[in-house]
Amino acid sequence: MSYKYSKGSTVQGDIKAADDVQRDTKIDFEEDYIALHASGSAVLVVSGSKVGIGTTTPDYELDVAGNIGVDQYIRHNDNSNTHINFTVDKINLKAGNKSMVTMEEKGTAPHEVTINDGSNNIDFVIKGNGSNAGNPLLKCDASAGRVGINGVGSPIAELDVAGKIAITAESSTPSQPSDGQGYLYTKSDGKIYWRSYDVSETDLTSGGAASAGGPDGAVQINDGGSLTGSAGFTFDGEEVYASGSVRIDGDQKFNDPGYSSGYQANRSFTFKRHYNISAISANSWTNVVSWRPYVEGTTNDPNSSTLWAAVSFKMEISGHTNGVSGNGYRSRVGYVSYEGSSAADAGASDTTLGSPISTDVNRSGWVTTLRINPNQASATGFSGIVYVEIHFARGAGSNGESIVWSVT
Repeated sequence: MSYKYSKGSTVQGDIKAADDVQRDTKIDFEEDYIALHASGSAVLVVSGSKVGIGTTTPDYELDVAGNIGVDQYIRHNDNSNTHINFTVDKINLKAGNKSMVTMEEKGTAPHEVTINDGSNNIDFVIKGNGSNAGNPLLKCDASAGRVGINGVGSPIAELDVAGKIAITAESSTPSQPSDGQGYLYTKSDGKIYWRSYDVSETDLTSGGAASAGGPDGAVQINDGGSLTGSAGFTFDGEEVYASGSVRIDGDQKFNDPGYSSGYQANRSFTFKRHYNISAISANSWTNVVSWRPYVEGTTNDPNSSTLWAAVSFKMEISGHTNGVSGNGYRSRVGYVSYEGSSAADAGASDTTLGSPISTDVNRSGWVTTLRINPNQASATGFSGIVYVEIHFARGAGSNGESIVWSVT
């Protein structure tokens, strides 16, 4: 092949390859257009400011009608940290050098599509129609490790759903899961069930439709898995009524929620109780009942401010003092007043009647205890009953309305 050399601009028509017998390998020059032909077809076109490969009418600055081969990177100009990285069986999409999406075919299944492969603070968000970043269809909060669905932009739990949750019915009970795991599911009967490693299939709706037992106002109790009630234990919305014997073990606290300053009718309440004394030794003090004030809703002493209150009591003892002829009887009445800001300000006054057995009003800090002691001459013990009646007055003072009386 020979060429003619010329210096300067020339006007040139199409250039065909001299060694191509068919003369269909050429450079085609048109108005603002250059095309490189091979075997009669244009394979590379420059049309104005656009380049086409495999097309004669490129729509973009680079228009490829066919496949593109890349050894490794497709980079963003002036920002090499934003790119698509191709390696063997793996594609990694990065923005600002943070791995947003990684797709990998591993040597063995399962293969993976990973969001936030670099474990950065990147939230995965799917928007619904008309939604925004604060109101997404789905949002995975990377920093909190939580998922929000249906408009939950800031999920408050591991799964936070704004709306209903549907569970497709199981055809049968699922197999027992591993330790520390459990299933929540429904079956064709429409009920909701729970099964875990430690709990067999449990119907969570079994108690939802239970009907109450007893007459109107009866307090419900569990009777072998069913609810039942009695006319002897009722509540009318304001007061609880119990007919028959009532046994209370442990601490009892009394407060009148209807009390307020100037409402005198409910300023006091009464505690009554019988105690059976099977046998106590002589010459030793035995506690019968104790009480003390607390600041309401706490276990704090009422030391912080002045309390004015009074507790009056009556204690009657009847029974037998061994070693003393005849049955014993003794009655004691009195009161304890609280006037000040410390337990030391409380004072006790009482009147004692009878003689076969000694009684005592013992105070230790804020705690007041009524005691008995069969310490008369020749006494060797005591058996009988003790009746106690205690009247609590709520009192006044800067914290008089916030006092709860505890009785043990």
